[in-house]
Amino acid sequence: SVFFCCSSESPSVSVMPHYRLTYFDLRARAEPIRMLFSLAGIPFEDERCRTEGLEMKDWVATAMSYDPPVGALPMLEVDGVKIGQTIAILRYMARETGYAGSDNLTTAIADSLADQYIDYERDCHKWHIVNAGY
Repeated sequence: SVFFCCSSESPSVSVMPHYRLTYFDLRARAEPIRMLFSLAGIPFEDERCRTEGLEMKDWVATAMSYDPPVGALPMLEVDGVKIGQTIAILRYMARETGYAGSDNLTTAIADSLADQYIDYERDCHKWHIVNAGY
């Protein structure tokens, strides 16, 4: 490898962080995060909590057993540091991968799409719960 630098210090070596995404064995709120990892070609550990046979009341205990920072899943761990909430994770990963936009205007457009997802998820959530039989 050839390094170009303007100081006598050794160039820093960039090491990709270890990403671990934890969510239930569903698409739901973690799927856009998984899609962004796939789009960016970034490997990540996809920890899927077992849901088969669980009653809805048991889902909370399952989520809490992972000690999420905001008391809910999904949760992304970046080299052991925990980040909660789908949109916060998406915004972080978008900035890390260059998909957040190269300037304030395109970043605002990306943010508006993230906020639109929040509206969509909120509006559809009640239907999904009824459809799933809860």
